[in-house]
Amino acid sequence: MQTRRTLLLTGAASLLCLGAAPFKTVQAQAIERPARVIVGFPPGGSADVIARHLADWLRGRYASSVIVDNKPGAGGRLGVEAAKNGPADGSTILVTPNPMITIYPHLYKQLSYDPLRDLAPVTTLGRFPLLLVAGPAMPAEVKSAADLVGWVKANPGKASFGSSAPGSTQHFLGAMFAKAARIELEHVGYKGGGQAIQNLLGGQLPLLVGTPGNVMSHIKSGKLRAIASSGMQRSLLLPDVPTFKEAGYAELDVQDWFGVFVPAGTPREIVARLNQTTRDMLSTSETRQAFAKLMIDPGGESPQECEQLVTAEHRMWGPIVKNSGFTAD
Repeated sequence: MQTRRTLLLTGAASLLCLGAAPFKTVQAQAIERPARVIVGFPPGGSADVIARHLADWLRGRYASSVIVDNKPGAGGRLGVEAAKNGPADGSTILVTPNPMITIYPHLYKQLSYDPLRDLAPVTTLGRFPLLLVAGPAMPAEVKSAADLVGWVKANPGKASFGSSAPGSTQHFLGAMFAKAARIELEHVGYKGGGQAIQNLLGGQLPLLVGTPGNVMSHIKSGKLRAIASSGMQRSLLLPDVPTFKEAGYAELDVQDWFGVFVPAGTPREIVARLNQTTRDMLSTSETRQAFAKLMIDPGGESPQECEQLVTAEHRMWGPIVKNSGFTAD
C-alpha cells in the first residue's frame, strides 16, 4: 500500500469526508467508551483514507468518539498486532488490506498473530483490481499483454516488474502472470509504492503491478500505460484496458480488498451492530461515488460471509505462495 498522497487520493478523501457528515442520527450508540480505528499504514494512503471515512461515519452512530490510530511498519503487521491486543469490547477496530490476513500467514514463520484465531471478521469495505502498467523504459509499441510477452521473449533478461512490497498481492500477481505466460520477469520489491512509482516514471523500472489509487493519475496523464487489469470485467474508468481474462489468463482473477476486523471475543451483538452501521455507510451514494474514483467496488458482507471469504482466500494463497518459493523470514 502506498504512503504518499496523490491528487486522486486527496480528491477522494475530500469527497469521503463530505459524504459522511450529513447522515448522522440520534439512535443509541453501540458502545459507551471511545473507539479507535487502527490502520497499519501512514496517513495519506488509500487504507488511511478509507479508515478515516469509516471513523467519520461511526462517530455518533456507533460511539461518541472515534479516532484513527495509524501504526505503520512491518508491512502492515504492526497494525494487525495492535488490534489483536486491543480490548475485545467493540472499541478496537482494524481496517486492513487482505494480504496481512490471507497471505502473510504463509510467508512468515514467526508471525505474531493468527488472523483466523485472533481476529473476528466484521465485513469488507470494498474490492479493487490490480493493474499491470508500463513506464517509459518499456518500448511504446508494447501496448497489450501479447505485445509484452513477445517483447520479453525477444529480449531475455531485460524485463522486470516492481511491487509495493515483497509478498504483496501485486508481487504474486506479477509472478503468476510470468508463470502463465511462460516468460521470465524479475521481481523488484519496494518498501511502499512511492519509490516504485518514481522509478517507473524515471525509466529505471519497466513494469509495475500496482493499485488504481496509486497509478490512475499517471495513466490519465499519459505518463504510464495500462497493459491489463485483474478482475472479471473492465473498469468503467479504464474501458479500453482489457482484463487478464480477456488476454487469455483467466486464472489471474486476483483482487485486493479492505476488511474490517475486531479482536476475537468481541460480543456478537457488537459485531452485528458494527457490521450494520458500516453497511449503511457503504449504501450511500456519496460513498459509492468516492469509492468509484479509486476503482473500489463497495463490499458489505455479513460477518459470516466475511469469515468464509477470509477462510477461502487463506486456503487459496497457501499453495500459490509455496509454489513461488518466496519466504519473508
